[in-house]
Amino acid sequence: MIKYTIKKSKIIYIIDFLYIFMRLRRCWIEIVKEILELLTKKDMSKTEIIKRSNLNFNKGLEVLNYLENNGLIIRFNDKYSITEKGLKLVNLLLHIDEEYLIS
Repeated sequence: MIKYTIKKSKIIYIIDFLYIFMRLRRCWIEIVKEILELLTKKDMSKTEIIKRSNLNFNKGLEVLNYLENNGLIIRFNDKYSITEKGLKLVNLLLHIDEEYLIS
């Protein structure tokens, strides 16, 4: 009887863990960092940025508008590129990841 209870509680624990894990989402700053990192490699169209950052189209447009309005990226024709201000921010975010978040 006790063995059954322990097994059942482990299963419930695993199911709870998986449910919580599946509900996790990237925070705003992680999305911003990912998009800025993409743009350090090359200029991209909004469709390419949204696909590579794995966002739905509406959320992707919202983030791109935010970045553009705050001078972190700039749009020429149909391509986005990172600005000097955006480079400073992405470098700062990468430094924070390296120093404080990676164990």
